[in-house]
Amino acid sequence: MTRAKAFLKGECKSLWNKCRSQSVARQEKLAQAPQTATTRRTKQVDVLAQKYARAGNLSNASQTICSTLKPALKLDTLDKLMAKNL
Repeated sequence: MTRAKAFLKGECKSLWNKCRSQSVARQEKLAQAPQTATTRRTKQVDVLAQKYARAGNLSNASQTICSTLKPALKLDTLDKLMAKNL
């Protein structure tokens, strides 16, 4: 039986148990061999986002920018801007 059919029949508990067991297995696998992701430089992220945008993949461009770049705002950013502009 597919998961969709099980869901439509109301068998949510079995679906939840399967999901939890897959999650535990995935967490154990990652704990044994953690992935070390290489981070892209800001310029590389910018170039990649521009390529996505030019190809018409605006959602991928937005995701690339938003998920990899660190926000420039900190807790005291607003205070600094107000002091600078007043």
